[in-house]
Amino acid sequence: MIARHILYAFANVKPDSGEVYLSDLWADQDIHYPDDSWNEPGTNLYGNFKALYKLKKENRHLKVLLSIGGWTYSPNFHPVVVNAKLRKHFVETSVKILEDYGLDGLDVDYEYPQNDEQARGYVDLLREMRHALDRHAEKKKRGCTFLLTVSYTLVWSEPEAAIDDRSFCRLLRLVVRNTTENSTLQT
Repeated sequence: MIARHILYAFANVKPDSGEVYLSDLWADQDIHYPDDSWNEPGTNLYGNFKALYKLKKENRHLKVLLSIGGWTYSPNFHPVVVNAKLRKHFVETSVKILEDYGLDGLDVDYEYPQNDEQARGYVDLLREMRHALDRHAEKKKRGCTFLLTVSYTLVWSEPEAAIDDRSFCRLLRLVVRNTTENSTLQT
């Protein structure tokens, strides 16, 4: 079976600013593999992102997404999702990384909102990211679509205080539909 998607893990988020950043620049963009030259002029991309770029050239339907968060970095999401200014910076820096590294989408792996405020903020973050990715695709004017995926499980101790599971599932269906159909998220 041929892989269609690679989720490259993990980028981190700064809890005080909302900035999304690569967590291991040496592995991500600097390490030289055996077939890389040390004498190329200019500023060149190396590391895992160069390897992924070469893999994409060989497999034109392959999509590479950057996963943000994961178990280790998820606590950094808590202050970000509840603050509109920090969410905005999260979205802006995520889209910048997507553009800078030629990625096909973003994966938000937030494990897990701990309360109603964080759950609602997470939904807001996903909505804002979907809108930003759609706007970015429009700027590209190539008919492209950027993927947005999430890791999702309801684990709140008081589920009645959390966002209604059906509402969240509707949002996730919209995220998926809009990722594949290149339409705008309706809220």
